[in-house]
This record gives sequence, structure tokens and C-alpha cells, in this order.
Amino acid sequence: MRRVLKVVTWVAVLLMGMLALLTGWFLTLPTLPSDVYDVLGSPSVDGLYAASADSAQAWAQAVARDLGLPSVSLAVGVDGEVVWALAFGLADIDDGIGASVNTPYRIGSVSKAVTSVGLGRLVQDGRIDLDAHVRTYVPTFPEKRWPVPVRLLAGHMGGVRHYTSGFGRTFLKETFNRERYDSVIDALEIFEDDPLLYEPGTGFQYSTHGYTLLSAVLESAAGQAYLAFMDQAVFAPLGMERTGPDDGTATDPLPAVPLHMDKLIVPLLVQLGIPAKLLGTRYVRPPDADPSYKWAGAGLLSTASDLVRMANALMSYEFLDSATVELLWAPQRLRDGYMNPQRYGMGWRIDREAELLGLADSVRVIHHGGSSPGGSAFLLLVPEADVAVAVLTNVNHLSQPGPMRLAAYRIAGEFVRAREQIE
Repeated sequence: MRRVLKVVTWVAVLLMGMLALLTGWFLTLPTLPSDVYDVLGSPSVDGLYAASADSAQAWAQAVARDLGLPSVSLAVGVDGEVVWALAFGLADIDDGIGASVNTPYRIGSVSKAVTSVGLGRLVQDGRIDLDAHVRTYVPTFPEKRWPVPVRLLAGHMGGVRHYTSGFGRTFLKETFNRERYDSVIDALEIFEDDPLLYEPGTGFQYSTHGYTLLSAVLESAAGQAYLAFMDQAVFAPLGMERTGPDDGTATDPLPAVPLHMDKLIVPLLVQLGIPAKLLGTRYVRPPDADPSYKWAGAGLLSTASDLVRMANALMSYEFLDSATVELLWAPQRLRDGYMNPQRYGMGWRIDREAELLGLADSVRVIHHGGSSPGGSAFLLLVPEADVAVAVLTNVNHLSQPGPMRLAAYRIAGEFVRAREQIE
């Protein structure tokens, strides 16, 4: 009898805990205003692309509403101009602050594409030899079993590891790092003593740490800190006024507040028989973290318009010459002659696409996605049509191959088709 009472007590405690959990869930469930997906005012757009903009806007708002995204910002470039920029939703749910086209977002690994432009600048100026070894520029980096050429490092073929997986101390440090690194060289201590995963050129391992090492190469060649170099040599010349480090200094306007969609409790409650549509969308703030260990690979803030300005400059060959741009956009082959699995160049993925763009014939597309705690981004270029699209939101895990990627392709297709009709 005593055993039965003990079991009943534990069941009662469990049920009370579940009731408290459900009560807490619904009491703290953020409620987005019904008009959160309305755009205040009419975004300006060239009359030639008005129909494309209307179609893209309606579709983007529908997707955001279906997914329960707090905010979305996007921009489109055609023939070297930002012809359309749009933002809707709340950049800050708690204070009800609306998103604007000037609101910066975390762009995650799209930072790698931005960094590649700085690399191209130094290569074009003759200050970096892509076939030189990393230790030529960063002699403090420990000598490895094989030398690491800069070209392969920039293409994730240098053997440098990515973040540690699992849930150990190293994983937590690399995912939610709270240590402030005063320099890129200091940040190398996270991985510099680890052996290479393979002989450079014989394998592929996507690596944000590899881009931290690449930023140390840029620092050495430029003779100044990575962030200072990028601001002076890339952001300022390209008019990227709201692009910079996610270090808490951006204030005009404040960056979008980073959020997580709760991915644990919703599936649990659904398994208990509660219809998903009754749960709504729950957001939680990601743990505070300091991205100073990964500026170049995943630590930047930007706006959709700034990213499109950069893309426009690359497609026009005005900032970097055609030879340099095509060098960055050339997918690298492994030593055995096979293409690397992501068709990665240096800071960019390169594909041919027709279906996702809604086109009859395939065209070359250059792209990069990014996801970081509280941010998703996707940047897409269609050089042959001179069209670029950037899509951003302040929720993570939506960049690739998720909704941000599909949105960028859908919107790009609208403008590519419109441009073809105009011609």
C-alpha cells in the first residue's frame, strides 16, 4: 500500500508540474499585434519594378505570418541600384519597436561573404598571395603537419576544424562564448593547438574558426586590426553605413533583438496531444554571448540594403576588378579533381538554378546564408541578370536551406523576369 501511495504521489507531482508548465507557457506567450505584418507607408520602388515589388511583398508577408516571424527586412538591387527595400514586424517585441530598413540584424555566416570582399581587396592590391602559407602572414600560428595555403583556408579546404559538437564545456564555450577577445590573434587560442583534420586540399570542412584565422591573415597584410580594415577599406567605400561588429555599440537605430523560436517545448506538447495551432509561437532570448572570437566568420551586423550595395558593387566590377571577383566566385576543386561538396569558392557558394527562380533556363547564382543565435540571413546574386536580394530576420535557424533561402530565390526570380521583360 505504501508503494502505491508513493507512485500516486509522484504521478500527482508530475501532473502538477506539467500544469504549471502549461500555465507558464500561456501566461508568458508573446502576442504579436494583428497588424505586425503591415508595412507603414509605401516603400519606394522604381515604376518599372512596381508589380514585382507588390508580388514579392505580399508573398514575404504571408510567409512571415505563417511562420510567426517577429520581423523581416529585405532589399533588392538591379543594375547597380537598390531599387526596393522593405521591413515589417517588430524589431523588439517587448517594447513594440517596429523594424525599419535601417535596422541592423545579425547576419551569421554571411559575414564570410563580407570578409571575402576584404580579402579580394588585399589580393587585388598585391598584398596577399593566395598560394602563400598562413604562417607567412601569421607566424605565431603553430606549425602543423602540413602547410595551409590562404586560398584553401578561404575555401574551407585547409583542414581547420569547425565548432565542437555535443554539449561539453568546449561546445558551450564556442557556441555561447562570453569571453571578450581584444584581438583576432588572441581568439586563435580556441583552436590553434588542434591538429588539422586532413591535408589541405584533400578534404572539405566548413569552418568558422578557419575564417577567424583568415582574418588574422588580413590583419597582417593590411597592417591594421580586422574591424578597422574592413570599416576603412570595405564598409565606408561601399556606403555600408550600418554594417559592423555585433559588439553592442550600434544605436542608430538599435539592432533587432535576437530571438530563438522554442524548439523543445512545442514538440513535447504536441506529443501530449495539444494541437500545434493552439500553441502559437513562443520566443525566448538566446543566452548572452560575445562574438569577438568570430567577427570574420559569423560576428557581423548588417542591413539588407547594405548587403545589396556590396553585391551590386561586386557585380558591376567597380569596387574589385572582374578577375578578382571571378576568383572569389570560382568553386574550388579538391586535389583529386572532384568539386568540393558545397561548390564553395572563397566566401561564396556557386550554383546554377532555374526552378527556384521560376526561370525556364538555368543561370549562375552566387549566394551565402547565415544563422546565429537570434538571426538568419540570406544573400543571393544573379550576376548575369544584375539582380541581388538580401533577406534578414531576427530568429535563428532559418537561413539555409530554410525560409530565408527560399524567399531570396522567389524574390530574385520576380525581379529577374521583370528585367527580362523590360529588355
